[in-house]
Amino acid sequence: MARWDLDVFTGGFHPIKTYWKDLNGYPESLAKLYVVVRGEARYALGSKWTALQAGTVYVLPPHPLQRYICEHEVDMYWAHFLPLSLLLRRRLARVDRIHAFPLRAWRHWQPVYTKLPEFFAGRLPGLAIRVQAMLLQALADTLDATPEPKLDDGRAVRERFAPAISYMDDRFIANPPLELIAAAAGLSPIHFHREFTRAFAITPHAYMLGKRMELARQRVLATAEPISVIAQACGYADQFYFSRVFKRHHRLSPQAARASSAFSRP
Repeated sequence: MARWDLDVFTGGFHPIKTYWKDLNGYPESLAKLYVVVRGEARYALGSKWTALQAGTVYVLPPHPLQRYICEHEVDMYWAHFLPLSLLLRRRLARVDRIHAFPLRAWRHWQPVYTKLPEFFAGRLPGLAIRVQAMLLQALADTLDATPEPKLDDGRAVRERFAPAISYMDDRFIANPPLELIAAAAGLSPIHFHREFTRAFAITPHAYMLGKRMELARQRVLATAEPISVIAQACGYADQFYFSRVFKRHHRLSPQAARASSAFSRP
């Protein structure tokens, strides 16, 4: 069965000053929602710049090169998220531009996006469901505005890889060997690795690593647990090795990420 829920990592409300700038660029693996209520900034995917203007909702897809600059001031509500479904991620990977929607069309979501700071502070169950619904609409509107390839083999891909994806989703912390994952799909390891990577633009190992690092990021930001406890919960017996992997993946060590506001910025 397809999964429609999202991992929601970080977000809130930011009155952004002119120090919000990164012109060198960086790879971003998460999707972003920006609700701009005042001011203006600029954001680029690759070489294509988009003005972020007040009164507009923006959905930014993952992209290997993102840059931004705020030359004055801008106030925005924001959230970083990613679909749990690999098939939805596959669809999202086809989005190559920032999508904008008028804020007036989002009036019914105002009681939700204005409470994003409360959601990330306490993750109240009722509010969490509403945040999921709001982000799913943003994702759906973005995918609706993105042309589908004429020959979309999504159903065949889903049926072929569903057992292996389910196997990895249930066991990613243990990092099972490729042979067991491939067996769940009824394929040889070499064939499975090649076809899975071709279908989803990610290797099985990288997919499970990403899920472990997503879990680690959530626990680093949302809890006060010792790093050693988080490492164990994410499948790493060696805290120092976990910290190296975390830093390679997120560009900051777990300790620096927890202490840095830059790790929790739009």
